[in-house]
Amino acid sequence: AWAIEKVTVSQESELKVTAGEWIKYQQKSDHMPLVKSLQGHATGWCTAGEETAKAQLNMGDFHVYYSHDPQGNATIPRVAIRMQGGSIGEVRGIAPDQNLDPYIGDIAEQKLQEFGQEGEKYQKKVQDMKRLTAIEKLHQAGEELTKEDLRFFYEIDGGIEGFGYRKDPRIGEILAGRDKIKDLNYLLSNIVVWEGNLDLSRLKSAKGLKFPESVGGDLNLWSLTSAEELKLPESVGGNLILGSLTSAEGLKLPQSVGGSLSLHNIRSAEGLKLPESVGGDLYLSGLTLAEGLKLPQSVGGSLSLWSLTSVEELKLPESVGENLILGSLTSAEGLTLPESVGGNLDLGDLASAEGLKLPQSVGGDIYLGKIPENEKEALRKKYPNLKIR
Repeated sequence: AWAIEKVTVSQESELKVTAGEWIKYQQKSDHMPLVKSLQGHATGWCTAGEETAKAQLNMGDFHVYYSHDPQGNATIPRVAIRMQGGSIGEVRGIAPDQNLDPYIGDIAEQKLQEFGQEGEKYQKKVQDMKRLTAIEKLHQAGEELTKEDLRFFYEIDGGIEGFGYRKDPRIGEILAGRDKIKDLNYLLSNIVVWEGNLDLSRLKSAKGLKFPESVGGDLNLWSLTSAEELKLPESVGGNLILGSLTSAEGLKLPQSVGGSLSLHNIRSAEGLKLPESVGGDLYLSGLTLAEGLKLPQSVGGSLSLWSLTSVEELKLPESVGENLILGSLTSAEGLTLPESVGGNLDLGDLASAEGLKLPQSVGGDIYLGKIPENEKEALRKKYPNLKIR
């Protein structure tokens, strides 16, 4: 009974009413009028607590928009703009996770324009929320989305920004009711070369998905857990991110990756055929077995083989442009290092320098943390130009 009295969720019919007024609570003024105006409304704002409201008003002004209740009084809090000195600290609404509700975007946009450059920072969020609301209505009505709608909704060119502290939950709700592969195939249809980035980081299965022959920017498939029926583009100009794959079974990678290739969680090299060239970093941090692994001749960025404890029969690239990470390697047996490493060389778990032949050129530091100091000193004399730690 106490909860029902103290927390009243606004009805949909009340939210459709956007007429109301802005109230400004001056910095360092009495915080109780602000607190009392929020009590009885399920805003989710921590400002409803007395101590929080007091602390926030000490930092700056606080603006609240109240829409009219059924009696015509401006009492229903809808938008909060908390100032921190002369800057906007945050903008919050009363939808889940403190996002703006679907009806109040225009009110928030008009108010933010009063803050000049400070308000301009939030304009993308306002526009994103408006567009998401429009897509939500089309989805609920069972109407078709355009390719531009899909491009926005699947966040191909960048994330959908809201005012809450988490992603707007409507994104997940709409996604749950859509055929993602059908949407994406429609979006990508008749496109041979996708010029920009392709962010499909939410996609957990690519079964049936038809990619363009080439992606000019990044291809992000972070959530993909299986390569079953995955046919990737022949080339990716930017980064290729497959960070959640644990097996290379069925995986056919592009012939070339211009940026970084992320395969953080692949445990075994069985069936793994890497591109002939990787322009950026190559992350194989979870690989525990190198049997059958053929690395590119050159890696432009860093090469991470963090979990490997043995490199028997493994041929490393002739050159690594940045860091080479072999931090779990316990023996130098069978180890042939590249001729040059542009950054650091991490051999932190090597127990002995026996059989260790270092590159002639290492741009950064060589980490040999577990090798006895007398062996390190011998290496320093042998390789006076290298920085051995």
